[in-house]
Amino acid sequence: PPPSQPPPTPQPAPAPAATAGAKPAPAVQQIASPTNGRAAALALHDEAQQLYQQGLYPQAIAKLEAAIDYDPDAIVLHYNLGLIYEKMGQLDKALEHFHTCLDLEHNPVERIRLERIIARLSGARLHQREAAANRHHGSPHEQPSPPATPPSDTSSVHPVVIGASVVAASGLLLGGGLALYAYVRDPGRHPTTSATIHYADLQDDADAAHAAAIGADVALVVGTVAATTAISVAIAWPGGSAAAPQTTLRLTPNSANLVLSF
Repeated sequence: PPPSQPPPTPQPAPAPAATAGAKPAPAVQQIASPTNGRAAALALHDEAQQLYQQGLYPQAIAKLEAAIDYDPDAIVLHYNLGLIYEKMGQLDKALEHFHTCLDLEHNPVERIRLERIIARLSGARLHQREAAANRHHGSPHEQPSPPATPPSDTSSVHPVVIGASVVAASGLLLGGGLALYAYVRDPGRHPTTSATIHYADLQDDADAAHAAAIGADVALVVGTVAATTAISVAIAWPGGSAAAPQTTLRLTPNSANLVLSF
């Protein structure tokens, strides 16, 4: 018998003819691949860099923002936007982009650097807001207030107290030294001569001891009076609110008597 023929292949039905007034089918939009998006972002970044070098900051910002539309996770784009906004004084926007950089950055060293930038700009923004508030509340015709008079220093020491204290200390030390010298040179109430001790030597010792005793008395009196004066002035003088007393210390013809006047 003759071989069987294969069944005929079915043919597709012809497309229906377009009717009048029908809308054409929409074309499928091609989605840009990530590689193409990064390339476009890089090209816009280069253009922004040239604009920045020319001082055209708003135009550079527009280019970088358009580049972020292509590559929103590019740290360099947000970082450069933060720099330009900082240079323009728009610290809020600068901080916004630096915070985005910090969220995207995983390198610990770079994160520390970004945290320092954010801390610095946060302080600058606070200072900027305080200055703006002062300008807002201040009057343009307001006169600066005169400097306040510093309060009197109640802890200061009067010069008389210092001087009298020095005189008192010197007098007491000198008097003590002269008294000790007089005690050493004093031959006693019943001195006796010997082969090595002559009458003239005893007389010299007696005269020296007597002179040293008088000097010791004068020095001790001066020291005592000076100490009393220092204490009196320190108590009576309330840190300079009253005039300091004037003191005069003079010797009378009898050198052992002193007169202190105010």
